Amino acid sequence: NNEVTIIGSNILAVISDTLKTIEQLKGKIINIDAIPLDDKKVYQLISNTDTDDVFQLADHRMRKVLGKTKPQNIKELAILISLCNPQWSNKTDIFVKRKTVKYLYPKLEPILKETSGVIIFQEQVLQIVISLAGFSLSQADKFRIVLNRKNPKQVRKQKDLFLYGAEKRGIAQVTAVKIFDELVLSSPCAIKAHNYSYAVLTYQSAYLKTYYPNEYILRNPGG
Repeated sequence: NNEVTIIGSNILAVISDTLKTIEQLKGKIINIDAIPLDDKKVYQLISNTDTDDVFQLADHRMRKVLGKTKPQNIKELAILISLCNPQWSNKTDIFVKRKTVKYLYPKLEPILKETSGVIIFQEQVLQIVISLAGFSLSQADKFRIVLNRKNPKQVRKQKDLFLYGAEKRGIAQVTAVKIFDELVLSSPCAIKAHNYSYAVLTYQSAYLKTYYPNEYILRNPGG
């Protein structure tokens, strides 16, 4: 959407201007798309919540989450960026506090393991209804859209279809209902591909602050 485009364009401009400043002041050309994505110093800065002026990480609430979770790779960063949508505070609390994960059904484990059993991404919603209720990809996408829009009549229809499909695959109705309720509570979800792209931009922003703080802050007043 337009908001995503504007946010992405703004940070891209900040990164581009910072790289130009580094070249002008230090005579160093940096290919930001070729930097390693596993730099320990960058993740140390993030884990220490020294993230003022860092894309997506300057917010006070996000800093609190970073301090508790201390992400160490792009995947974890993408998950945290997804969770820190204000409307998902319940998901964030569950993710941060969860020590052991109990899955409502065994087939959920490979789908939700990377997010500690919390439904975060729309892609996970698609996988769940395909795997547990036998939906086709087009049916699963319709299911996702209906849950996002939260029209009660359409949601009830999708619930009936989900429970019917789950029953055919031997899933007890009480379990299927609990899974469906989790899907409803989790919607709308983030788009995984978008958030991974955002996580890379966040990492690049943190990288520049870690190694070129003067040039980065010069070009990014106020975040």
